[in-house]
Amino acid sequence: VSEVVDEGHTSGQPITALQAAWNVTNAIQGMFIVGLPVAVKVGGWWTVAAIVGVAYLCYWSGILLIDCLYENDVKVRSTYQAVAEAYRPGMGRFVLCAQLTELLSTCIIYIVIAGDLLQSCIPSLDKSALMMFVTTALLGCAFLDSIRVDPSKFKWMLRWSHIIAAIFKALFGLLGFLTFGDFTQKEISNSLPNQTFKVIVNLVLVIKALFSYPLPYFAAVHLLKDNLFMGTPKTLFTSCYGAGHSLREWALCLRIILVLITLMMAMSVPYLIELMGLIGNITGTMLSFIWPAMFHLKLKGAHAKESDRKFDKFIIGIGICLMTIGLYFSALELIQAIRYEER
Repeated sequence: VSEVVDEGHTSGQPITALQAAWNVTNAIQGMFIVGLPVAVKVGGWWTVAAIVGVAYLCYWSGILLIDCLYENDVKVRSTYQAVAEAYRPGMGRFVLCAQLTELLSTCIIYIVIAGDLLQSCIPSLDKSALMMFVTTALLGCAFLDSIRVDPSKFKWMLRWSHIIAAIFKALFGLLGFLTFGDFTQKEISNSLPNQTFKVIVNLVLVIKALFSYPLPYFAAVHLLKDNLFMGTPKTLFTSCYGAGHSLREWALCLRIILVLITLMMAMSVPYLIELMGLIGNITGTMLSFIWPAMFHLKLKGAHAKESDRKFDKFIIGIGICLMTIGLYFSALELIQAIRYEER
């Protein structure tokens, strides 16, 4: 968790904490919410408990990470990478790679899911062509400018976005399963008996995917800018911004190329969904659970209460367990997909 603050390159007014909470809630829910009813079908009440429990731990890991930004109530760091560097020099590179992998993977998945949903509405059209069509609407993301968030309200935003997302996910998964029972499919929209209504729901989900894409995309752009394009000698390349803080033409081209790269990955990588699940189990758990608790334990452990240190270790343990279980089942899914393709 780090603030998306770009002083000197902003336009307009800072967004409110409520607007930020809405965006983060939407990002937390993601497109995978359509698969929650079948998860409840398989896991039962344990799935509902896991949804709430993971949201609680994610909130607290975010709080731990925010705490690492301060020393004696004075803010001395501003990014996840800076916290990682304070933990161990060179660690920031691993965090940066994990962040970019997680964010760009999310962008790719949105394109794939949008293509799948559109193909279910128009089976006669090729999925690759539909993904290309979807991406044309996403090229406008290259023109996004920076936003500013009031840091004093960040914890409020983090808390309520996780609470709302957890409640909505739990209710959606539970009610979706109770509605369709044993006929619940992997994507809840495919369980709908009325074909016309199914098409309408799928189109709404496509729109949601399009609106969800800009947040991880811009976060990835922000990371690349801060680490590569802040001007020499601070970074490797010259600044993305010219006179009057306007975005340079070549920087805009690079942003468009990044959108096209996510499209090419979505179209060309075999077993993409299974691979993303495998990779996401590593990057997701490291970024959300293991690293925040590890960094907090190292940077704040000497002056923390014993209960706080135990809580940090508990989050690390939970993260390792989740990553191990996730890797095991994701590997099984990948193996099954490969075997099915060979047939």
